[in-house]
Amino acid sequence: MRKLLVAIAAAALTGCFAPMTPLQRMQDAANDLTTATRFGRMDMAMERVGHATRDEFVRKHAGWGSSIRIADCDLSGLRLLDKEHAAVTLTVSWQRIDESDLRGTQIAQKWRDDHGRWLLESEERIAGDVGLFGEPTTVVRATQTRTQFESITIR
Repeated sequence: MRKLLVAIAAAALTGCFAPMTPLQRMQDAANDLTTATRFGRMDMAMERVGHATRDEFVRKHAGWGSSIRIADCDLSGLRLLDKEHAAVTLTVSWQRIDESDLRGTQIAQKWRDDHGRWLLESEERIAGDVGLFGEPTTVVRATQTRTQFESITIR
């Protein structure tokens, strides 16, 4: 009985320390970046951004948390292209601080494995609302001249 328990414990411990697959490591990296940017933790997010693209990343995300409120970020697609490259698709729900309209934008990201660490290489808007990355937009607002309808008297 004792030998059986030792064998089960050894098997369980061996399974707990199994190395992560490249896909699992990639998914963890994408989740880390998405969660950090979602909650405005750009210092943590920068740890997952490649050195060559950090300035562009900071510029694109400068309005997040100040002029743009991120409601939700979802990983909607992830695939390994080869051992060192991956493609991620994000769906971001957001709104401008001075509006109540909820907007949605899809983002395509390119990732690279840099000696065991997955780093973001680039990202671009592929569908949805413009303005998430600080692109120039024209905001049209309705002008309101009356606060109520004109009164009509029925005789």
